[in-house]
Amino acid sequence: DGRIAGTYRITTKANHTSDEYGLMITQFLALSGYKPADVDDVIISSLVPKVMHSFRASIVKFLDIDPMIVGPGIKTGLNIRMDNPQNMGADCIAAIPPIYFHLPDRAVAKYWSDIASAAPNTDFIIYNIPQLAGTGLNSSLLRTMLSVPNVIGVKNSSMPIQDIEMWRDEGAIVFNGPDEQLLSGLAAGAVGGIGGTYAVMPELYERIYALVRAGDIIPARAIQDACCHIIYKMCSGQGNMYAMIKEILRLRGAPDIGSVRAPLYPLQSGDEVIAAACAADIDAAIAKFCE
Repeated sequence: DGRIAGTYRITTKANHTSDEYGLMITQFLALSGYKPADVDDVIISSLVPKVMHSFRASIVKFLDIDPMIVGPGIKTGLNIRMDNPQNMGADCIAAIPPIYFHLPDRAVAKYWSDIASAAPNTDFIIYNIPQLAGTGLNSSLLRTMLSVPNVIGVKNSSMPIQDIEMWRDEGAIVFNGPDEQLLSGLAAGAVGGIGGTYAVMPELYERIYALVRAGDIIPARAIQDACCHIIYKMCSGQGNMYAMIKEILRLRGAPDIGSVRAPLYPLQSGDEVIAAACAADIDAAIAKFCE
């Protein structure tokens, strides 16, 4: 039906056996409610040749499918207007993320320092989101960055709350990243939060902040629970979460600012119903907790 059933990330290790890969694949399928027999076809696009033998063998053994390997000469149905497409390899068809290769700390430090130095009168906040960026902050790297005069702190979107305490110990100002754990982040010492869903329900997050600062954790937890359930509902649609956020803003009286830009996915059929339900849940939560 065109719906993405699940996405998963694992560490690339050349010494994984086919059985190890097979176990991971079947477990991931189970997490999404599927069995190996539910898989019709498999396509593999890889830039790590060393894992291909074991990974392909795991597909054959555990899914009983001979996978299609993206590579020169493969019939994809896409017309490449070049005299000899094979000379370009698979990269003509399957794009890779803009930052693919693992960067050493010194390269990350130079990258951040160059940005900070280009705007010396503007405070610089490190955005730590290793699960998406592929590169995570550590204490040594943070100490290096804090030597740059206008680097003042971290927006921490790694999931462990302990990270907030580690960055505070290094002398950084820390903002909580994951909206679903603002309460926990504040309790761990974050000075505030920076989040995408704050835009659609700022009243609720402001109330959480005020209650935690006053030491009233129990009522703050009730509001955080309500926010989490709204976020889960927002993410249940097929479109990108920020497309959902823009529609909820419109429904709650903000100007219509259109949808998201490509390659982010706009709202799909049925998503408007979810957005309307989220807007109603936000209004009800505000009436319950903030008035």
